[in-house]
This record gives sequence, structure tokens and C-alpha cells, in this order.
Amino acid sequence: MVSTVLTTNFDQLVLSGMVRAGHLPVICDDLSALNRISTNPKHPQLIEIHGSRHTYVLRNRPEDVEALRNDPAVIGAIRGLLQNVKTFVAVGYAGREDGVMSLLVEAARSFDDKSLYWIQHSNDPKALSDKAKAFLSTTRNGGLMLGQDADVFFLELCKALGVGSPSAVTRPLAAVDAAIGRLRASKIDHSDIAAEVGRAVKLVETARHRLEEITLQIDVTSRLRELRLSGRVSDAYRLVQDQDVQPGDLSRTDPDLLWEMATIVDNYSDISPDIEPITQTELLWGNLSKRSDLDANRRRTAMLYWAQALSELGTRSSESERIKESISVHRELLASLDRPTSPLAWANSQLGLGNALATLGSRQRETTNLLHAVDAYRAALEELTQERFPLDWAGIQNNLGDVLRVLGERQSDTESFTAAVEAFRNALRERTRERSPLEWAGTQNNLGIALTCLGERRNETESLVVAVEAFRAALEEWTRDRVPLDWAMAQNNLGEALASLGERQSGTKTLETAVETFDGALEEWTRGRVPFDWAGVRFNQGKALALLAERTNNTEKWRQAELSVQAALEVYTPETSDFWYRETIDLLEKIRNRRVLTVKPKKRRSRKS
Repeated sequence: MVSTVLTTNFDQLVLSGMVRAGHLPVICDDLSALNRISTNPKHPQLIEIHGSRHTYVLRNRPEDVEALRNDPAVIGAIRGLLQNVKTFVAVGYAGREDGVMSLLVEAARSFDDKSLYWIQHSNDPKALSDKAKAFLSTTRNGGLMLGQDADVFFLELCKALGVGSPSAVTRPLAAVDAAIGRLRASKIDHSDIAAEVGRAVKLVETARHRLEEITLQIDVTSRLRELRLSGRVSDAYRLVQDQDVQPGDLSRTDPDLLWEMATIVDNYSDISPDIEPITQTELLWGNLSKRSDLDANRRRTAMLYWAQALSELGTRSSESERIKESISVHRELLASLDRPTSPLAWANSQLGLGNALATLGSRQRETTNLLHAVDAYRAALEELTQERFPLDWAGIQNNLGDVLRVLGERQSDTESFTAAVEAFRNALRERTRERSPLEWAGTQNNLGIALTCLGERRNETESLVVAVEAFRAALEEWTRDRVPLDWAMAQNNLGEALASLGERQSGTKTLETAVETFDGALEEWTRGRVPFDWAGVRFNQGKALALLAERTNNTEKWRQAELSVQAALEVYTPETSDFWYRETIDLLEKIRNRRVLTVKPKKRRSRKS
């Protein structure tokens, strides 16, 4: 995973860590050893820039550090490394000295647009040194990651890469096994040496059997955590299912085990198109938020996750009551939080409240909840600022834009749509494709929706053409095999933009493409998985078919349009969504009367953060 480590004063710590992880690196600890460095290594290497305690001279005096800048061997080594590196990550390093940092900056300028990441413990971007800023300014790929504890950063990195914990932790005999294997492979003629090797083998085998006995006694919580930390979410989820913990048993289940189960099911629900995992998530976090054997902070954390699960469950289904319950839980949580002492928890709960209010408001004709959602998002932005938390800030800008877009659909002017487009473009300033591709795709999707609305309101095609481009950009990252539900979302929204564009063009080609695009969305947005979204696609496809029927005077198309819109009424009821029930009834009557013009707005799906 890591080919080269440059260190200034953590040489022994880094060397120890690499060895314990099962890697014995090539070591360069003196200027005379620079010829050992490979600029494109096939073996891990450790470069102790200022020398180590094993050498005669430590190069850590100010004049020594400065002298590195003009040393030809050091210049060549740094340039060669930057030229061949794919990704460069700086962790636990201030980067203030002139020597090595000047060389890194100069090399980065020569080989620009490398993937460069600077991991900073502080949440304050102003704490970044001028040298580090100059280093990052050489690329559009990567950037600054704030508020990162180094240990937690590496844990999350290992989890994302599927590496898991170091072998020294997960397989404590791995290094010994490797050494024994090398001994066995060698030819040993001396009887005493062979006997000692045999004795060592027996001791290792004895230790192995004892370790296996102990491993069998390790509780389920540890095994679940091991699977989760190694990125094996599906395997961890299956092990949770194997426990077969019934709802009536939750209050008697060990809270640490329940917390691990809830975390795993929550993670799995993010990648599963089925509704069952999110239903389990809501049940588990709901139980944990009421456990008296958890401390107050953990209960509040569980409440936040519970509220989020309720909102997601209501979003995926037609159960608006779940969303109302989420709003109540968020408000209860906010009442228990002291903003000055818990500013981030307060801001995250405001964000969650805004999401729930926005989802509920999108299903209602009146705008009260939408306006409250705007207030909640703007409150969250008071703490989650662009300077301190750029990606969180971008996520809230994304959600704020979505609410402004829905408000625009309820109003007669274009101001809300224009403000929504501006918010999405703000989000894309931080949400770049290189930094966070899936989130970038989500905001592209939302930008496309706002542009579609703007084009419809102004009755012009320019915004619609740009909207189609935005949806197609989103689909470059939102692929069907990677995120099937999001892929279907973008397909639905692309179909709408094409339908609106086709309505304003002559001929039928664009409208026919829109109908086919809706067919694609229905392959993943099934009624069983996401009934509310399924109904939305049926509504949209019915409108597109009616436009085709009107343009071609095709009786069969009229019949297909009526059946598609009528199907949406299986989900859209006065109880689930009075707004979309009325819109669907109105469209159905127009189709039956062979009149479909001015049917707006339509059902769209956006991606919240």
C-alpha cells in the first residue's frame, strides 16, 4: 500500500510500525545512503531525512536542515520520488522548514497535478504552513483534510482499502511463521541447528493451538469489529444476521454488541438497494438511544443515528409518519445539546433536522416545513463553515440548494431556482470529482434538477441542455453496479430533462429517448424497494408517453400513458402525499381528456448529504 515513507523525526516509530506490519524496509538514514533510494520502488523504503540515532551525525541543526536544499543527492532523490509517485500523503507534519519542504514544493511544481493530500490535526485551515499551501497549490487533485487524528485517519484508510488491522494485531504469529518458513526452506546439515529449528517449530505449533482455542472464545463483538475494520461490510452483515437477535431480545443484548451490530447494519444499508437493512438500522439505533446502561454522550449519538435512520426509512418508503418521528427525535436531541460545549453535535443535528423537514416538505403542498428546513441548514452553516469544514459545508450547500429548488416549484418566480443553482455550484467548489466522486455526482444530479426547473419556468432550452449534461456527468460515477439506487435516480432525472427538452423540440426522438430512460430507472427503482420513487417514475413516464401520443396521435401511446399514471396512484394517496396525489389525479384527468399541456411540476429525486 505504501512504497516510500519520508520522516524527519519519527524514524524509530515508523520503522517499528513497518516491521510490526510485516514489512522490513530498505533504510536510508544518511546522505551517503541516498543511492539506496529507488524513485519507483518495488519494495518498501524508509528515508530518515535528518538522519537517525544509528548514524554518526544527526542532520537536525537549523544549518543542517537548510543545507539539504542545496544538496544534489537530496534534490535528485526528492525530484525522482515526486516524478514517479501516484499519491503523496503528508501526515503529522507541519512542513515549516526551508530544507525538505522547499525541495518538495519545487519538485511538485515540476510535476504538477499529482494526487497530493495534507492531513492536518487542526480544524483551522489557517494553521497550514505557507510551504504546505504552496505544495498543495501545484495540483487540482487531492487537497487539505482538516481535523484528522493520525491514528483514526490510518484506521479509516485501512478500512476503505480492505486492509484491516495490521497483521501484528490480527495474526500475531505471522512474522514467526514467515521466519520458520524461511528456515525450513533452507538446507540445514548441522544436527544441532536442525534440532533447535525443530524445537522452535514445536513451540510455535503449541502456541498456535493455544491461540486457536483463545480465538474461539473471543466474543462475537470482536469478530464483527474485525470484519468491519477490514472493510468486509457484507460479511459483517451476514454475521449480524446469523445472531438472529429478535426485537424482544434487544433490551437484554450486551450494549457493545448491539452498537457494533447497529454500525454494521447502518454501513450495509448505504450500499444495499433493499429496504430491510434500513428497517433493521432504525430498530437497533432506536433501542440504543433508550438504553440506561449507556452514558449520556453515547445515547445522544445513538439518537442522532436513529433520527437519520427514521428519515431515510421514510424517504425510501411512502411512510411520512417515519419522517415526522425523525423530526421529533432531532428536536428532542437539540433540546438536550448545549451549543457552546457541543457545537459540532448541535450542527449535525440541525443538518439532520433540515434533511427530514425537507423530505416531508417536498410531499406537502404548503411550504412551512421547507422554510423551516432552510432555517435549519443555515443554522448548521454557522458552525460547519467552509474554512473549517469544507466538505461538510459543501454538503449543506447541496442540501440547501435542494430545498430552494423545491420551494421554487411551489412558487411562480425564478429566484428560488436561481438561488438553488448558485448553492449547487458553491458545493462543487469543494466537492470535486477527484476529491469525492460519488458526492460530486450527487451534486451534479441536483444541479441538473435545478437547471431543468429553471428551463421549464423560463420556457427555454439552454438550461435544459446543460441539465442533460449534468445528469450524464453524474452517471459517469453513479454506475449501476456501484450505486444502483443512485443510478436509477439519475436515470429518472435525465428522463425528465429529456422529456422537457423534447416537449420544446420538433419530432419525437428526444421524447422516445426519455421513455427508454425511465424504463432503465424502473429496473432498480422497483415498487418493493422504493415505492415512492417507483410511483414518481410511473408519473414521469406517463407524462412523456402522453406527449408522444399527442404529437403522433397514437391511441396505444395514450393507453400506455394512462396505465402508467394510474399505477402511481397505488402509492400516491391523500395520506402518503396530498401534493403528489393531487398532481397525479390532475395528470390522469388530462390524459383521459387527451390534453396534457402545462403539467408541472413533476416528481424528481435529489441526493441529500
